[in-house]
Amino acid sequence: MTIPTAQDIGRYLEQQLRAKGRNAVMTYSDLLEEFNDLPEFTGPWQSHPLCDMFEVLDIEDGERRPFRTAIVVSKDDCLPGAGFFKMYVRYRDPKARIRTDIDRITVHQKELKAVAEYYNDRSPSDA
Repeated sequence: MTIPTAQDIGRYLEQQLRAKGRNAVMTYSDLLEEFNDLPEFTGPWQSHPLCDMFEVLDIEDGERRPFRTAIVVSKDDCLPGAGFFKMYVRYRDPKARIRTDIDRITVHQKELKAVAEYYNDRSPSDA
């Protein structure tokens, strides 16, 4: 059993973005199927290894590019989790007030468009 790293997850998300652009959107469950050495979701998100991995990726991305994690969403509402929006405010728009579903949808679509365009225009060595 080899537990993937944040870098493994990040590379996978990049590959999906380069291959599919905005159509690379997947659920958290889809990602866990790909990385089947990670545990299933059985408790709160904060206790799952992906939570820490996504934070590492978002910090990396926040400094220099759109968030790769924008393509991973909940199957219930087709939006990323609360941590995504927290990082968006931290790195993209500190004055943003993301309070409603419309706010979340708007922010997510904006970042999804930006990340798809970013990886569509870059080869693996550019990113």
